[in-house]
Formats: sequence, structure tokens, C-alpha cells
Amino acid sequence: MFRCEGCGLVVPARVPVSKVVVETRRKEYPRRKKVHWRPHAEDPKDRWADDPGGEGVETVRELWLCPRCGAAARNEPG
Repeated sequence: MFRCEGCGLVVPARVPVSKVVVETRRKEYPRRKKVHWRPHAEDPKDRWADDPGGEGVETVRELWLCPRCGAAARNEPG
């Protein structure tokens, strides 16, 4: 059970929730040295690998909606 953040109704048990992302932000991830363990099958020496870092998007806020409000948020009929 949960309360729909769109219409405010309490949704009964075993009804799936529709999670809708309403706010995101850009994020830069720094480069990290020697953080991933990479075993090599043909090479007897295993090695630590670098993480290159990069850019991405993080979810800041999402809404838990009932199926009807979730369909309306995604512009689906019904």
C-alpha cells in the first residue's frame, strides 16, 4: 500500500506503483586510479584497472503514482 503523490488516494496492496522522474541534475564523476580488479585468464598476473570517470544524470526527485495518474503523466490513454 502507498499513497499516490498525484491524487492523494491510498492505493491497495498488490497494485504496481508508477515512478515518474520529475527532477534530474547533471553530475561529473572523477577519474579513479586502480579501483577495479581485472583477472586475466591467459596472463598469470591479475591487475587493477582505472575507472575513467565521466558525466551522467542523477535523479533528484521522483513521484510514486497510482496506475491512472502514472498513465496521465506519461500521456497514455486510460
